[in-house]
Amino acid sequence: MTDAPRPPGPPALPSANPAAPAKQAPTATKPEPVADDAAAPAVGLTFGQHVFIWSMILLVGIIFGIGSTVGILQQGPSYIDDQKDITAAEVTARRVVTDRLEIALNPNPERAGRLLFRRGEPQWAAHIRLARIAAKDGLVPTGATLDRLVAEFLAEKSESGRTYGAVLKDQVGSKYEVDLLDLRMFLAERQGVDALMQRTSSVPAVPTVAAELMAEEKITVDQVELTAAQFLKPVAEDDPEIETAYQRLRPTRFTAPAAADLKVAFADINVLRSKLVNGLTEADLKAWYDSHPGAITRPKADKPTETEPVPFAEAKDQVRDKLSRERAVPEALKLVSAFNEIVSADGLTEKDSAAFSAAAEKAGLKVQTHTIAEQTDGKAYALGDLGSVHDLVGFFNRSQAPGLITNLIHTEGAESNAVIIRLEARRESGFKLLAEVKPQVREWLAGRRAWKDLLAAAEVARVAAAKTGLAAWAAAPEQAVWKTTVKSEPSRPTRKIQAPPAESDGPPGESQPVAALALPGRPVALDRMEPAKGSDLPRVRLVQVAKVEPGPAQTAENSKYMVEYYRYLLRGYLNDLAQERLRDRMGGR
Repeated sequence: MTDAPRPPGPPALPSANPAAPAKQAPTATKPEPVADDAAAPAVGLTFGQHVFIWSMILLVGIIFGIGSTVGILQQGPSYIDDQKDITAAEVTARRVVTDRLEIALNPNPERAGRLLFRRGEPQWAAHIRLARIAAKDGLVPTGATLDRLVAEFLAEKSESGRTYGAVLKDQVGSKYEVDLLDLRMFLAERQGVDALMQRTSSVPAVPTVAAELMAEEKITVDQVELTAAQFLKPVAEDDPEIETAYQRLRPTRFTAPAAADLKVAFADINVLRSKLVNGLTEADLKAWYDSHPGAITRPKADKPTETEPVPFAEAKDQVRDKLSRERAVPEALKLVSAFNEIVSADGLTEKDSAAFSAAAEKAGLKVQTHTIAEQTDGKAYALGDLGSVHDLVGFFNRSQAPGLITNLIHTEGAESNAVIIRLEARRESGFKLLAEVKPQVREWLAGRRAWKDLLAAAEVARVAAAKTGLAAWAAAPEQAVWKTTVKSEPSRPTRKIQAPPAESDGPPGESQPVAALALPGRPVALDRMEPAKGSDLPRVRLVQVAKVEPGPAQTAENSKYMVEYYRYLLRGYLNDLAQERLRDRMGGR
C-alpha cells in the first residue's frame, strides 16, 4: 500500500536531458556583428585544445538542451533507401523539430492551415540532399547571417499576436521544446534550399508581339480512360517476387506509428440505466420534461425546416432514456472512483494484468482492450463506444514501463464516461509486417505485371480510334471489354499530353501540347495517368481534339497578360531544366 498519489493521467514526456539544468529558451536577442567571411587560418590543435573544445561543445549542449535530437542522431545507421546517404535518424531529427514547431506555433492548423510542410521519408531525404547541395554552393547561411535569420524568425508574430520567441519560450521543459541548435539547423537548411530553388526564378523579358502567338483557341477534347482490369492475373500467395515488392513499398506505404495496447476499466452505464429505469415514476418523467423545455423536438408538419416540442405523452420513452442516463452517470462515477482508491490501496501498479482485470470486475466494472496509435497532430485517442481521451501521450514515453495505471479520466463525446486505463504493452514505430499487407502487395504486383499488356492493347486502340474517331471507336460493341465511355471537356491549348512510360515505374515518354493535336487529321494521342487514389490498377487514356474555336481578338491589356503567361511558361521550362540538373547532383533522384 502506498500513500503517494498517482498522476491524473500518464505523465508528460520528460526532458530529453533530465539531468541538465534549466534550459535557456531561444530569444530574439540582437547578435553581435560578425563578418560572414571571417575565418581563422588553419592551425593544428594540441590534444589539450581538442579536449577544451569538446568540453565547451558539451557545455553549450547542456545550456541549450542539445539532448532533444542529438540522441536521435547518435542511433545506429538505418538508411532511407538504397543510396545509403541519408539515415532514418537524420530524417527523424528534422521531422521532430518541424512537428514541434508546427504544434507550438500553429495551435489551430485546421482553421489556419499548416505553417510548415508535412513530408514523408522520401521527401525529407530529398530535402536533406538539397540542403547538402546548397551548402556546397555556399547558399546555407552561417555566422552572423544565420544569427540575423534566427532573430527575424523569433520576432515574427504568431496568430495570437505573440512573437515566435515568446511562444517557444513557454515550451521550455515541455514535450514541444525546441532547442536553439535545432532551430538554427532548421532555418539554415530551409534558407539554403529556398535559395537553391530560387536560382531559376529569373526569366528574360518578352516582347509584346509574342502575345499574338499565345492567343488561346477554345479547344474541346474527347478522352477515353483505359484500365488494365482485363489483363490482371492472380498473384500466388507464395510468389517469389512478393518479398522484393514488399521491401520496395515498405518505406513509403507500410509505415506504422508507435502503438500502445491498453486495458480500460469502466462502469457500464447501460447496465446501470436498466437497473434505474424501473424506479422512474410518472412524476419523475414529468418533472424532467418540464425542467428541460425544448430538449425533445420534431420537425413541424407544415414547415419541416422548423421544429416544435414533442408533447409529453408522446415523449415519455425519450424522457425515460435521458433521465435514466442522467441518474446512471453519477452512479458510474462512484464505482470508478472507488476502484481508483483500490488501485492505490492494493498496489495494482505492481501487479500483473490479470490482477487489474480481476480487481475491476470485483469492483463492479467492465474491462475493454484497445490499441491506440501515437498521434502527432494533437487529435484525441478514440476508445470506441467509451468516447475519446486527449491526455494519453505519456503512454508513448519510453521511460514508462507497461503496468502504468492512470488515475480516473473523464472521456469526451456523446457517450462520455469515467475510465481508468492500464498500459499493457507498447510498440515502437516501424513498418507493418508482410503478413498484414500481403493483399496490397499482391495487388500492386498484379498491376505492375499487367502494364505492358495494357500499353500494347492501348496502342492498338489508339491506331483504330484514329481511323474512325475516338467517339465512334468507343461506341463500337467490340470495345465493351474496356468498360469505358467518352468524356468531352474544354482544354487549354498548352495542356501537356505525355506518353506513358515503357515500364510501369520508368520515366514518362515525350510530351506535347494539346494544340499539337489540333490538326486536320485529328490524331489520337496516348496520355499517361496515375492510378486512382487508393488503387494500384494501371490506367492510361486516349485523347483527341474534337472541336477548335478561334480565340478572342487581342487587346493591349490582353497582350500584356499573355506576355506574362508566356514568361510563366518559360519559367516553368527553366525550372524543369534546373530540376534535371539537381536530380543529376542528387544521384538521379
